[in-house]
Amino acid sequence: MEALFRKYIRDGIRDLLAPMVFRFRGTTYRRIGAEAVHLVQTQRSRDSTRTAILFAVNLGAASRTLLRRQHVEPEKLIASQCHWQSRLCAPGLGDRWWTIGDETSARSAGEEVQGLLREHGLPALERLSNESAFASRWEDATGLELLYAAQLFRDTGTREAEARAVARIKESCRTTRWVGFLTFLDEIGQPLPRPDERVQDILAELEARDRAESRIAEAIRQLEALLGAAPASPEDAYALGYALYLTRDASKQERVRRLLLRVVAAEPLHFRALLYLGYGDYRRGHYEDALGYFRAAQSIALDDRLGLRSHEMVIATLWALGQVDEALAELARFAALPRPRLHHHLDPTELATELERHAPLRTLHGAMATALRESCARLDAKGRWEPWFVPLAERIIEASARSS
Repeated sequence: MEALFRKYIRDGIRDLLAPMVFRFRGTTYRRIGAEAVHLVQTQRSRDSTRTAILFAVNLGAASRTLLRRQHVEPEKLIASQCHWQSRLCAPGLGDRWWTIGDETSARSAGEEVQGLLREHGLPALERLSNESAFASRWEDATGLELLYAAQLFRDTGTREAEARAVARIKESCRTTRWVGFLTFLDEIGQPLPRPDERVQDILAELEARDRAESRIAEAIRQLEALLGAAPASPEDAYALGYALYLTRDASKQERVRRLLLRVVAAEPLHFRALLYLGYGDYRRGHYEDALGYFRAAQSIALDDRLGLRSHEMVIATLWALGQVDEALAELARFAALPRPRLHHHLDPTELATELERHAPLRTLHGAMATALRESCARLDAKGRWEPWFVPLAERIIEASARSS
């Protein structure tokens, strides 16, 4: 199957895109322009087997202005970092997966993929080839795209459009306090909306370390007295849901889930609600659902400490699902984060290259395992990593080394 996939899918896409100045690396094809980066990426399903490969094709476009702000190198851009994403499919369909099990199905899939790229995928990318195209697309955006719009308008000096975007962000902050909006308002010197300080004080105390059970129980009583059993705002629902989550009482966890789902329904970009929904599903052994929440949280983390938490849990969940290669690839991306540095003597670019080529990892194993231990000892004092993470990472590396 691998040979058929390379021949009809990987190489077929490469031959189609090469004349259009796309560069090929691993499963990803990138075209780096003056103002935008375009991406085409094949994605395999975890349901693939030795006799059948299931795959989809992701499209993405990113503003180079925003990539600079986010410290993302265009040459290392991945689909989840793009500012516009779509699945390659015919118009009107939300998703498309292909299955190849023999040469006939591989040839047919390759022809269909190339046809859809010519007719729909590449024209969609062409429409997002400059900053003004992104700006036009985001004029009436909400959520994460509204934040992208405000950042782009500010960084490109489009003052009137920036003022409109900032006004809409401030209006949104009346009902939700997403950290992305608050960080941006703080960056540009705008006054931050003031929440109910009593609820926020209780929440801040709960988020501190070494919480006593008696304090958690008292916090729940205070929150229920302030908010009632069904808080109205997403932030209030999160505060009560988080307090109940901390009890670790199994009888309360369904209520926690309902509260956090209300938060996400009202504010899909609420990082902490996504993270704790993932924790809950992980503890129940619902790893597929947990991975979805951790991936969503990972894609919107704007803080190094929070980013570490979501990365850790994505890796742990992939391991729990038995997806060793995916866990290792995620570990490599984790290692390449700009801060905090995971290691100093192992080049992340070299590691990523080895992973994409599926080369034997034995030569990297010793250096990376040592670096993980050293980094854990350095960061533990700051409370930046969970103590279980580095031993887990070592097991992932060792398992992959044994299977290479």
